[in-house]
Amino acid sequence: MRGVASVLQRGVQSRDVLLSDLVPLLPLAMEFPERAAARIRVGDDEASTPGFRQTSSMLRVDFTTAQGEIGSIEVMYSDSGDGSGSPAFLAEEQAMIHTVAEMLHVDFDRQQAERELRESETRYRELIESARDVIFTIEPDGTFQSLNQSFETILGWSRAEWIGRRFAEIIHPDDRPYAQRMFQTVLDGSLPPVHEIRTVRSSGTYAVCEVTVAPRSVQGQVVAILGIARDISERKALEEQLRRNQRVESIGTLASGIAHDLNNVLAPLLLSLEMLERRSDEKSKATIALLRKGTLRGTAIVKQVLAFARGNEDESYAPQQMRYVIDEVVTLVRQTFPKNIDVLKHVAADLPLIRGDTTQIHQIVMNLCVNARDAMPDGGRLTISVARVAAESGAAVRLTVTDTGCGMTPEVRERIFEPFFTTKGVGKGTGLGLSTVYSIVRNHGATIDVNSAPGKGTEFSITFPAIAETAPEPEIGPEQSLPRGSGERILIVDDEPAILRIAQDALFAYGYIADTAHDGEEASRMVSAHPPGTYALVVTDSQMPRMSGLDSAILMRRHDPALHIVICSGSSVSASPELSPVAYLAKPFNEEELVTLIHRLLHPA
Repeated sequence: MRGVASVLQRGVQSRDVLLSDLVPLLPLAMEFPERAAARIRVGDDEASTPGFRQTSSMLRVDFTTAQGEIGSIEVMYSDSGDGSGSPAFLAEEQAMIHTVAEMLHVDFDRQQAERELRESETRYRELIESARDVIFTIEPDGTFQSLNQSFETILGWSRAEWIGRRFAEIIHPDDRPYAQRMFQTVLDGSLPPVHEIRTVRSSGTYAVCEVTVAPRSVQGQVVAILGIARDISERKALEEQLRRNQRVESIGTLASGIAHDLNNVLAPLLLSLEMLERRSDEKSKATIALLRKGTLRGTAIVKQVLAFARGNEDESYAPQQMRYVIDEVVTLVRQTFPKNIDVLKHVAADLPLIRGDTTQIHQIVMNLCVNARDAMPDGGRLTISVARVAAESGAAVRLTVTDTGCGMTPEVRERIFEPFFTTKGVGKGTGLGLSTVYSIVRNHGATIDVNSAPGKGTEFSITFPAIAETAPEPEIGPEQSLPRGSGERILIVDDEPAILRIAQDALFAYGYIADTAHDGEEASRMVSAHPPGTYALVVTDSQMPRMSGLDSAILMRRHDPALHIVICSGSSVSASPELSPVAYLAKPFNEEELVTLIHRLLHPA
C-alpha cells in the first residue's frame, strides 16, 4: 500500500505510465506473490504483469473515473502444479484490492480537477494577457504585484521594471493625492467610483485612464487591490475637439453678428481714403495708399473669418508672387515692431508663382512674425527668407521665419498647432494663431516644419508647391477713369451716417444725384412719395433697425417695378424671389466697385 501511495503522489502523469508503475505492486501484496499476477484496465488503457490470464477464480474490483470511464483491477493466482488448485483470496487481500481501486478513483478525480484547474488558469491568463485594458494588482503597501501585456502596449514601459515599484510613481503629480485617497478607500474595504487618472508613458507624455479598483480580501482582511485601467486618451481628445468645435461655432455665430458692424466701420474709411488719395498731393498719397491697403486687408480678413465660420472652403485661390506679400509684411513689421528687434529680409529673385490667397498668406507671415516678436522681449533678430527649392513634385517656394528668441521645449513644440493652446499669460494670447497658420498651410497644399530648442530660437519653414517656373512682373498701365453718370437719381439707405455722407459725396463726384435715408421705413416713404421712375436705383443695407433693407426693397419694388435694387451686406444674404432681379454689393466697398456696379445696372451692354 505504501508503494501504491508513493506512485500516486508523484502528481499528474500519463495514464499508461501510471498503470505500468502500479500493476507490479499488486502481486507483491498477495500471500503468495510468486504465484500471483495482476492487470489494471481504464478505458482503452491497460497494464498487466507476466503470466496474467483470466480465470474463473480471479479477484476483480471495478471503479469509475471522474470522467465516467470504467476501470478494473484484476488479480489471479496460477495453479500450484500439485493438483491442489488455486488458493482462495484472503479477506485482507480482497480489502487491499478494494482500497487500491478506491485510491485510483480518488487519484483520477484529483488529476481531472488539477487538469481543469490548469486549463482554467491558462484561460484566465490568456484572457488577462489579451485584454485591451491594463489589468493590475497592487499590494497593500502600494507596490505593483502584477501587470498584463496592455501595460506595455498602452504606456510603453516594461512590466518587469514596474513590478515591485510603487504605483504612485507612474501617476501625474497633480493626480497623486486623489489616487492615494482612492487607494486608502479600497484598503478600508470600500468600493470607490470609477475615476480618471493621468499616467506617465515611457515617452514622457500622459495617458488618461479610466480606473476601476476593488479589494481582494481573505478572512476579512484586504490582501491585494485588483484594478482595471482603460486608456480613454483618444475619447478625451475627441470630447475636447467637440468642445473646441462648439466654441468655434460660437465664434462663427459671433463673427457673423459683428461682421455687419465691422464692415460699417470699414466702408466709410475705405471710401474716404480713396477720396483723400484722389485730392491729395504726391507727398501724402503714399501714406494714404498704405492706409487704404491696410483697410482693404481688414475687409479681406473679415471675409475670411466669415468663410471660416460658415465652413466654406476658399475657392478663390489664384497665382501669387510671394515677394510682394513679404515686402508688404516687412514694411509693416519694421514700422510697428520694437526697435530692438533687427528685421532682416532675404528674397530670391527667381521665385516661381504659387497658388493661394494673398490675405491668408499675409496672415501666415504676420502670425509667425508676431510670435517671433513675443519670443524676443529683450530684442533680437527676426529673419524672413523666401527661396526657390526642389520638391518631389517639382519646384517649390519655401518661406522661412527665424528668430533668436527663447525657443520651445519638446513638450510645447508638440502642441503648438493645437487650437486654444498657448504659453502666453491670460489676455496675451488666444491660442488660435498657429492653429490658423496650420489650417491655412494645409488648405494651400503646403507643408510646415518647426525647429526649436530652449534658448536657441525658433525656425518655421513652410513649403508651397509652385505652379509656374517664373513669375512675371505686374504690368503698370495708364490709370483708367471710372464711368460717370448723367444726373440719374440714386437713393442710398443705411443706418450709418458716415456711410451715407461718404457714399453721397462719391456719387456726386461721378455725376449722380444722391439722396439718403437712414432706415427702410424712411426709404419706402421717399420712394412712394414720388412717381415711378423718379429714382433710377436704390443702394440699401440689408440689416437696419425698424425695417430691414430687404423688406423695404420689396415695398419699393411694388411701387416701382422697374426700380433697380442693390443690396449691401457684409455676409451672405438670401433675398425673396419677389425682389428678383436684384444685385449685391459686398461691404465694405470702394468707389470703383460702387460706381462700376451702378453704371452696369443703368447702362447694360
